[in-house]
Amino acid sequence: MYELLQKLIAFKYACKINHWSTNKYSSHLLFDRLTNDIDTWVDEIAETKTDFQDKPLEDQVIKTIRLV
Repeated sequence: MYELLQKLIAFKYACKINHWSTNKYSSHLLFDRLTNDIDTWVDEIAETKTDFQDKPLEDQVIKTIRLV
């Protein structure tokens, strides 16, 4: 889980860099929404209770996926 959090946070910062390097409003909006979503994902993953091997105590299921 810790490795996943690290990768999500690194991806978030890569998106932030792209957010500021684009000249199109639609791209700014896309990267802004994506970084906000990543913050939510990181918080939810961090709050998941795990055992001593960092395995979640309850199965984690993706309920919905939205493609824009």
